[in-house]
Order: sequence, then structure tokens, then C-alpha cells
Amino acid sequence: MSISRKALDGAIAKGILSEQQAAQLFDHLRPSPTGDLPEPENGNEDSISAADAEEVRFARGFHDVFVTIGIMIFMYGLLIGLRSISGGSGFTSTITLLGMAAAVWLLAEVFARRLRLALPSIVLNLYFVPLAFLGISGIIDQSIAASFTYAPTLKSIGTHLRDVSSVLPLLLIEFSGLAVAVAFQLRFKVPIGIAIIALIVIAMFVTLLTYFFPNFFLSNFAWVTLAIGLACFACAMRFDVRDPTRKTVNSDKAFWLHLLSAPLIVHSTQGLLGAVFIVNAEGATKVMATVGLIAIVAIIVDRRALLVSSLIYLAYAITVLLQDANLSTDGLLALVLVSLGSVVLMLGSGWSVLRKRVVALFAGTPLVRWLPPTH
Repeated sequence: MSISRKALDGAIAKGILSEQQAAQLFDHLRPSPTGDLPEPENGNEDSISAADAEEVRFARGFHDVFVTIGIMIFMYGLLIGLRSISGGSGFTSTITLLGMAAAVWLLAEVFARRLRLALPSIVLNLYFVPLAFLGISGIIDQSIAASFTYAPTLKSIGTHLRDVSSVLPLLLIEFSGLAVAVAFQLRFKVPIGIAIIALIVIAMFVTLLTYFFPNFFLSNFAWVTLAIGLACFACAMRFDVRDPTRKTVNSDKAFWLHLLSAPLIVHSTQGLLGAVFIVNAEGATKVMATVGLIAIVAIIVDRRALLVSSLIYLAYAITVLLQDANLSTDGLLALVLVSLGSVVLMLGSGWSVLRKRVVALFAGTPLVRWLPPTH
């Protein structure tokens, strides 16, 4: 007998099983590749375990894709219809946004809460929060801070944040966005919602930091973003620790948080090293060493998102090292892409074996019991 992760998530949502019980039940009922017999303990060393596969539920099948296409077509048609009725300017555009947000909520009741379709749930979450956020911001902007133009750029935000009459409406807008994101998450429990909530919290933190310490954020930008990235990484690891075998929805929540934390950590680290403007072999070597260190961390925690975010810097470093090779532009591009692709393919094909060897270095330490299994 086998059981799907979708069925387990439904049981968790209804309070029938705890997350730990669901993970244990999944392990007990999961069939082997040959049928109902248990998997041999001395299986192929090169095979990738369920945890190493880093499974993320984007779609259960093409049915999810089909429904998602329908949602996108419906929402685009609704946008055109509401804009034609409301006129599409001022307060009427706010009504359009809130009307679309309400429609998304109703769709989520069917596809996210009742049918629990993965991809449609993700898309609906990504629709709802920005629509509700922008709609509410339109109301706040007109009734509380008419002087505050909500067309944010880094420069305009920095200017308005120095004035309490501007920062309070902005904080209220962000808090309203946080409220609708939390409400959607509590109702529909879509894993990506955790990352969306974290992103809004980050925006509120930056707003407060910029208001109370106007020059600190810009002068210490890399350090601040690194701290934020590490905080997101810690939250992601908290979910990973609760589900080391990656059988429950905690694994998906961790994935989205890792996806959010990775660029913050990688880009801020490179910025602190001055690698954003590397022009010589020394700088390129420094970048490659940093990418190697990040790769080790990614392998240990079994999360590829950290490594993916480093690829752009690795490609840049390879380009700098090869720029003196007297190659044509096409030749240089081809060599860089082939080199980068080879690194990714080698890591992908040998990830499981490499991870076993790296984690083995920490055998006997408390760290191991918090990590995903290597078999």
C-alpha cells in the first residue's frame, strides 16, 4: 500500500495526524521500486534518496498546469472587464485591484483549500498578495497620506522615509500587506506563503531601519542584507530540522525560504569581498573560493538553491580568467557556458556520493542528527 504526500497534508490540515506521525506513516507505507517489499539497505550507493532528491511539489501532473492556464486566462479577462467598467484610474483602479483579489480568494477556496492543487495554489497566492496589497495601499494613500505618491523607487522611498508623515502610511501599507498574506496563509496553508510573509517582514524592517538610521542602511547595505539572508536561512533550517526526511509540507516551506535567503547571502557576501567589480585574476579567484565555500554549505544542508544563486558569479569569474585567451566573443561565451554547465552536471550526477563523503567528515558531531539522511 502507498500513500501520497497530498493525502498526508490533508490529514495534517484536519488535525488527524501530526507532522511527525505523517512522516513516519509515509516511511512505513512507501513502496519500494519493485513493489511492496522493503527497499534493501545495501542498495545502489549512487541512487538518490527521497531527501537528496529535494522534491518540491510544483505540480501533481498536467492537470495542475491545465487549471493554472485557466486561472491566468480568467484573471486577465477579469482585469480587462473591471478596468473597462471602473475606468482604470484613481480610486476606481483600487476597486479593480480589490475586486480581483476577492476573485482570487474565491478561486483559492476551490483549488487551494478543497482540491489542494499545488501549482494553482502557488499561482493564486502570488496573485492575491500583490493585488490585495496594492488595493489596500491605494485606499491608505488617498485617505491617510494624500501627499505620499505610491510609485516607489529606491530614491523616492529614501526621501519619504525621512518624513514621519510619509513613513507611517508606508508602514501601514506594509502591515496591511502582511495581514492579508498571513490571512491567506492561515486559510489555505500554501508553502510559498511563508516566503511571501518573510519578504514583507523584510520590507518593514528595512523601512524602520531607514527611518531611524537614515545613513546606516545605505552605508552598510551588504552587511544588512547578509544578516537578513542569514535570518531567512535560519528560518528555513528550522523547517528542515523538523522534517529531515523531507516527507511533509515543512520541506516545501523550507525550500521557498532557502530560495529567498540564497540571493541575499550570496550577493551580499560577494559585495563584502568586493567581487561585484572584479576585473582581475585575483578577484576571480576570490569569487571562486567563496562559491566553493557556499557549495560545501549547500551540499551539507542538501539545498541546491544556495549553489544556483552562486552560478552567475562563477560564470563571471570564469569569464575574467579566460578573457586573456584571445578568443572571439562567441568562443569565450561558449567556453564559459560549457565550463559552467559541466560543473553543474558533475555536481548533479555525483551529488549523493559527494554529500555522503562531506557529511561523513562530521560523523559523531551533534550537527549530523539535524541534517537530512545521506541514504
